Amino acid sequence: MLSDVPNSQAQARREIVSYQVNCTKHGQHELAIACIHVCHATKSGASIGFYWSRDTDGPRPDAWCRSCELWNREHPGAPLKEWMQEANFQLLCVHCWDEAKAMLFDRFQEAG
Repeated sequence: MLSDVPNSQAQARREIVSYQVNCTKHGQHELAIACIHVCHATKSGASIGFYWSRDTDGPRPDAWCRSCELWNREHPGAPLKEWMQEANFQLLCVHCWDEAKAMLFDRFQEAG
């Protein structure tokens, strides 16, 4: 599900968009960012939701789970740094991001 994220996160994202990661599964690719919960769910198969930002300059928008989305909504005045610590964003390759989206978002859209 799409969600709006403060522009300061997009600015921080622009500073690292040119970097790549060496993924153990897919090799060297452009990086993407997802909360720790999304990263863990790709291995466990847990149904935790999948949200992403509309504002991005990178190859994939930042992504997070339902729990992180709820925390963000329940703390509207909290500094972005607090939300980013709560989400514990991790680097992953764009192919892992695509797989996470397919597993945590797309399959539920197709079923519904």
